[in-house]
Amino acid sequence: MHRVALLALLLTMTGCAGTGFPHFLSDTFTYGTNPNLPVSDALNMARAMGQTPAVEPMEPEAGTIWPGPPEPTKTLQDLERDMPSGDSPPVPPMRSQHGEAAPPAKSVPVVVSNADGTSTILHPDGRVEIKTTVR
Repeated sequence: MHRVALLALLLTMTGCAGTGFPHFLSDTFTYGTNPNLPVSDALNMARAMGQTPAVEPMEPEAGTIWPGPPEPTKTLQDLERDMPSGDSPPVPPMRSQHGEAAPPAKSVPVVVSNADGTSTILHPDGRVEIKTTVR
């Protein structure tokens, strides 16, 4: 029974992969070339394949390659000294982007209901009252 099953399996494999059993075996066991192998001539690919690529060693550059020291940052004293004598420049008035400014708020207490049946009242002068809420 095992021999018949093996023969049936091999016969059904001949139609696999479009070109027959040899193509199936080459994709499975890679006895030929590997179609999934990435093609590249980069140094890292040569290293991954176990080859030792010829690489030129890096040589130091002549002279100094670093920029000089940064300029010292100005202190507040330097900034004040550089400012023209007299008062500071006038600050332009701030304007609203949406037209006129909002009217001043009315002095009305804010009432906050609490879950325990009380209300907290916040007055404009900063006082806080807690009263029992009547239902």
